[in-house]
Order: sequence, then C-alpha cells, then structure tokens
Amino acid sequence: MKKTITTSICFLALITMGCNNPIGEEVQLTIFADVTGSNEHLDVDLTIRHVEALFKFAENDRNYGDCRFIILDDTHLPTIWQAKLPPVPKNSYNKYARAAEIRKFQKEVGQLLEDLKHVPIGRNGSSLFIPLNKELSRLASSNAKRKVCIAYTDLFESSLITFNTYGDVNLEDFETQPQKMRKLLVEKAPLAKNLNGIEFLLVYEPKIQSDQNFYRISLWYKRILEERNSKVHISSSLVL
Repeated sequence: MKKTITTSICFLALITMGCNNPIGEEVQLTIFADVTGSNEHLDVDLTIRHVEALFKFAENDRNYGDCRFIILDDTHLPTIWQAKLPPVPKNSYNKYARAAEIRKFQKEVGQLLEDLKHVPIGRNGSSLFIPLNKELSRLASSNAKRKVCIAYTDLFESSLITFNTYGDVNLEDFETQPQKMRKLLVEKAPLAKNLNGIEFLLVYEPKIQSDQNFYRISLWYKRILEERNSKVHISSSLVL
C-alpha cells in the first residue's frame, strides 16, 4: 500500500510540474507595409498590444517566434526587418529572465513600428504580389503553431514582371475572368498549393473612387488564398 501511495504522489507531482511549465508555441508574424502610393496605404494601426495578443504571452510566456516587417515598394525584392524572440531552452525556465526577453522583443518591435513612420512614401510602380506570395509560401513550409500575415495594402499592382492594374489590365477581368487573372499571377508570382491555415488579414480603407476596384481585386485574391487553405479577413482597420 505504501509503495502504491508513493507512486501516486510522484505521478501527481509530474502532472503538476507539467502544468506549471507549459511548452511554448512558435508564432510567425509578418506585417506587409505598402509604401508605393500615398500615406493612406501606410495607415498602420498595429501596436505592441496587438503583437502581445497574437503571441498570447498572457497565456504562456514561453511562446516564441519572429515578427517580420516587409516594405512593399516598386521592386520584387523588398526590404525586410525582423525581431526575434528565442524559445526557452529545455529545463532552464526562469520567469524573470523570460520577462526580460519578452520586454526586449517588444522594444525591438516598437522600434520597427517607429522606423516605419519614417519610410519615404510614393513610388513610380508597385510590386506587391511577388513579395506577398513568396512570404506566404515561406510561412506555409513553417512548422509554427500560428502563422499570421497582416497586409496594409490596396493590392493595386503596377509591375513590369506581373501586370499593371493602372494600365494594361482590364480591372473587370478580376471579377469576370478570375481564372485568367489567376493563371497570369501564379506564373509570375508562384504560390504554395497549401497555405496550411495561415491567417491573412488585409487592411485597407478604400476611397469612393477606388472602392469598386479594390473590392474586385481583394475578393479575387481572397478566393485564391482560401482555396489554398488560408483564413482571410478583409477590413478597413486591424481586427484580431
């Protein structure tokens, strides 16, 4: 009987230790900032509080991962900024040390948000879909528990590589000939066939004169992503 009680106590102790020391989950967060047009494209309402909520630090301070900022401009090779929060080494958790690491990560993200305010606005062209699809494909291959993309852009492409929504493309084709436009897109901007549940948040508030065309392009792109197993939400402000 004594041996049985001792075994039970040890088993309960192991369970308790497991509850007190949860394993962290990896989070991959990417923010796209379109600097190709006027300031309205770069109305980034993301804050540190949003980042905290996405990483769920309040639930588990062992969560870890990357926060990437991709500056969408007139080239297909955009500028990329990144802040990284490392995982907690096995069997070496210290809540005070972890809190310090999280504060350091938050400070780095906050500085990147501040730097974003000083990026020059306005370009002669806009290469959006190649960087978007490339990053989505990269995230699709990640084993992260949660993968989130927040894109501040109107999706109006003006590129010699893909197509020009301001000139050589009939914008009605996004609505009336979506398969034709999809083929044109994936030939020039390859996209993973399975996006493995990536959350894609498209944030843009169109003006009256651009509302219909934004509706056409955003709905067309939304369908492409959803068919590849992505969760897409389109709004005028960030909604988590």
